[in-house]
Amino acid sequence: MTGPFFRVEIEPPPWLYHLMARGPFFKRVYRLFLDDLTAGVPAGACLLDVGTGPGFLLDYLAPLRPDLRLFGLDLSRQMLRRGQRRRSRLALPLWPGVVAPAEVLPFGDAVFDQVLATFSFHIWRRPAQGVAEVSRVLKPGGRAWLYEINREVAFPELRRFAAVEKIPYPLVYLGFRTICWHHALRAGDFGRVFKEAGVKHWHLEPVHHLFWRGEIIA
Repeated sequence: MTGPFFRVEIEPPPWLYHLMARGPFFKRVYRLFLDDLTAGVPAGACLLDVGTGPGFLLDYLAPLRPDLRLFGLDLSRQMLRRGQRRRSRLALPLWPGVVAPAEVLPFGDAVFDQVLATFSFHIWRRPAQGVAEVSRVLKPGGRAWLYEINREVAFPELRRFAAVEKIPYPLVYLGFRTICWHHALRAGDFGRVFKEAGVKHWHLEPVHHLFWRGEIIA
């Protein structure tokens, strides 16, 4: 697999990612994904966030859905430690954090009702193997949602996103063009990986103006 995948060298170091993830832009984006999760994840579900980083999304989700059992996984021990220190300092709900790659999930078969990956899919070293692992750990009828930037988004959608989020359009445009250089994916990127992984039931749709949500159904 070539193209936009495996560009790990361009990812920010843990300290910088932590700073970015707690900033206003990420908070806006997380809010959009939280709307999906709070409405779409079944009651009492066991949820795994693959590539959780410092865990901001799970921290925001925990008080909204206290019924969920949350687990985070990341390749970087430093990322997880930063999140754990922040949660301890702020007395936030704690959830297990596991150090492992997406391609070798250290869980048994059919463990999770929901698997989540936000902006980590594009740096999985072997994305088809990662998708196969995600499928393996899903319970029958469980779902995985993979969120990524949509490289093929039309410019009117950029304007709509800017208007809804009250961000100056030039900033949205410049940010999108910069991100597209190495982070954004095309529809075909999802299709090729899912086919290689042998996933039978999947769906891809554009959501929230700028993003893809690739859904895998076990």
